[in-house]
Amino acid sequence: MNSLLVKKINLLLHLAHVDGRFAQSERNILVEILTENGLKESYLQEHQLVPIDYDEIGGIEERAELLFWVLRLIAADNHFHPAEVLLAKRIAKQLNYQPDVIDFFRMHPIKTLVEFNNHLKDFQYKSVL
Repeated sequence: MNSLLVKKINLLLHLAHVDGRFAQSERNILVEILTENGLKESYLQEHQLVPIDYDEIGGIEERAELLFWVLRLIAADNHFHPAEVLLAKRIAKQLNYQPDVIDFFRMHPIKTLVEFNNHLKDFQYKSVL
């Protein structure tokens, strides 16, 4: 299995559990991701809460897609728990996005990855050369 995919799913699993519960709606989002990547739902039980090195997040490819799934996951149960929002902002920052991106998309829900990408560039940190 792709180690990058494992890191992404494990990160999302941690996010889903950070508020102390794992809602069915969060589970459904994770199952959707697993299915899109050819994995079975049993992965959730087999790899529950494998430790994560948050410093490695910045090196993840497809950063926008990961942030899209982070936002979908924290919105899944229609309740933005403070611990979820805090971790989502930490993830955004590690992915080189301004933490405000989380607040913006909480107020402006997203439907598709294409729509998300159209707005996301405004929240990227500028490279300093």
